[in-house]
Amino acid sequence: MIHPLNVWMRPLDHLENYTPIISGLEPYKGTWFESHFSWNNVGVDDSAPVCFSTYQPANPDTPGAPLLVTGPWENEIDCAETDGKASKVWRFAHTYSTARNGFWSSPRGNVSQDGRFFMFTSDWEDQLGKAPNSDKYRTDVFIVELK
Repeated sequence: MIHPLNVWMRPLDHLENYTPIISGLEPYKGTWFESHFSWNNVGVDDSAPVCFSTYQPANPDTPGAPLLVTGPWENEIDCAETDGKASKVWRFAHTYSTARNGFWSSPRGNVSQDGRFFMFTSDWEDQLGKAPNSDKYRTDVFIVELK
């Protein structure tokens, strides 16, 4: 099975040239996880890192239960090098999302245009309390400084 982060980039002026964002990924043996990519910080030379949030749709929804993790970059906020020199990945934070309390409970993140911050949503493992007049748990917005 291919890896969930088997994502490719290619320049718009040479669509035939494409390279993996993270090279050397082995076939994935764990439970498939979801990701959301953001490249609002892109520059004219396309060398700014692409940032992404990941989550496991099968994470437990019991408050405080450990997240399901079978490999690197799961349930995390990460950025990957795109300058073509290497496949370096920076790990910044955990998302703590169960992704079971509506669309925004999954970490749909965006990097700031200057590349300094990453904002994402999460239900923080159902530890934020119940939403008013609802049986679902609250979600909130979290900001990570990328340094």
